[in-house]
Amino acid sequence: MQRSITDSPHDKFFRFAFKHVDLVRALTQMTFPANLLNQLDLNAIRLESGTWIDSKLREKRADLLFSLPILRTNEDPKTAARTALLYLLLEHKSTADHYTVLQVLSYLLQIWEDQKRKNTDLTPIFALVIFHGSTRWNAPTTFRELLPMEFDAKDLQLDFKITIFDLTTWTANQWDHSPILTSTLQLLKYNRSPDLSDLLFGILDRIRVSAIRHTLEEWFQACWNYVMTTNPYMTNTRIQEIVDELLSVEFEPGSAADQLYRQGHREGVAEGLADGAEIGIIIGRIQLLQQLLGLEVSPSNELLQLDIPQINLIATSLEQRLNEK
Repeated sequence: MQRSITDSPHDKFFRFAFKHVDLVRALTQMTFPANLLNQLDLNAIRLESGTWIDSKLREKRADLLFSLPILRTNEDPKTAARTALLYLLLEHKSTADHYTVLQVLSYLLQIWEDQKRKNTDLTPIFALVIFHGSTRWNAPTTFRELLPMEFDAKDLQLDFKITIFDLTTWTANQWDHSPILTSTLQLLKYNRSPDLSDLLFGILDRIRVSAIRHTLEEWFQACWNYVMTTNPYMTNTRIQEIVDELLSVEFEPGSAADQLYRQGHREGVAEGLADGAEIGIIIGRIQLLQQLLGLEVSPSNELLQLDIPQINLIATSLEQRLNEK
């Protein structure tokens, strides 16, 4: 039986954020050279399937794959016929894996082999690796770097290079195209850092101001889940302070932050607890960890029958299991 792949918190947040085409468009504008951008129809970006199964039935999965139509040159973009597609392959790494070049190349070969089987033209592919590790990227970025250096036959050796968007050297600025993209990249960059405690309010507030109203709750939930499962420095007290700050700027009733605060408070009062928001946050963490581990999710009303030390013990146990995977 084929072994299923369990997504890490990084995988889940990355795929959630960049399934939004407007973020991919902004990222493309940030990372592509201007002469290439002028040849692309950025308004027609489309999410494509990024999973293939090889002959040995082992799943190989690119994080996200998008197609962008290429416009005919020297013609009016409004009337130009689409002649080809540029595939944008997004991959993310939290560690500088020595064989990332080989991994990305295998994804590209899978795409081209599939096109060959379907007797369609091979398409150009731009592979971008977003790196959000704790230190700068120091792994190979070309195929030649994986080969023995003492064998000097570069003119005969096929090479391949990947582009690394290293978040350790990236800083947000007011000229960024998309406020939500900025918040997303900051969450990826500071996910394990103590600095996130000071940055989180600004990150969430930027999303609050910029997100489309009907997507705001899912954005907040995704960010909240990511922070709670990756950052060891974020305390329940600090999270409550951030929620209170967001509410103090007249967060609309019914929003995700408002619901999180009020639900936790109501559940706490019902059980006679001094800090209802704290119990609500811990219960949410337990249910998220159970989802990540592929376990049955405990109903909130069952967890509310336990006291704080008991549910803290459950949360700690689940976090340990996730870290050991």
